[in-house]
Order: sequence, then structure tokens, then C-alpha cells
Amino acid sequence: MYFTDGMLLWEAILDPLLSKYSVIILDEIHERTINTDVLLGLVKGLLKERLDLKVLLMSATVDIPKMVKYMDVESVIKVEGRTFPVEVFNIVNQERKSNYIDNILAAIL
Repeated sequence: MYFTDGMLLWEAILDPLLSKYSVIILDEIHERTINTDVLLGLVKGLLKERLDLKVLLMSATVDIPKMVKYMDVESVIKVEGRTFPVEVFNIVNQERKSNYIDNILAAIL
């Protein structure tokens, strides 16, 4: 099942041990929303109570040593990301610099 962080919190209200789930994946944990922070605390507690629970925390920019210390875990798998080249095309009509809508439409067309 796929949930938003808010829906997973609702599931935790209904079942505090999240007993229907054996794996929980939290993505974009670096965004630090209230829901994500609460879920991290909840999952940290669940890991002590449920030895069968597997948790995968994903982020492109999280401080790994801090997260490892907070979650009090021993195993970490780091997967390097990839970057792709980006080309930037600028089309600015010198006569209509102030009319951004026309410039955007000209660039698109």
C-alpha cells in the first residue's frame, strides 16, 4: 500500500503498532515536515517494539551520520545518486523585456 505521510499517521492512530505492515518506507525525509518528523519518532519507537519491522528511510540530502545517531541503527546502505546535464535556453525579446508572458510564449513556440 502507498500512503501519504498524513495517511500513515492516521493508520498509526488506528493501530499504534502498525501491525498490518512489515516494511515502512519513508521518502524525502529531509523535507522536515511535521508529519515526517512525527513519523520518524513513531518509527524509532516501533523499531524497539517490533523486531520484525523493516524501515527504509530515503533522502537525497539528509545528514546520514545525524540520522543514524537519531534512529540508533547499525546498518546503513548508501546509494549514490546520478546527475544529468541540463541545457538552458534563453529567449528574450529585447523589445518586450517587461512582458514576461509574451517571452514565455515565444520560447515555448
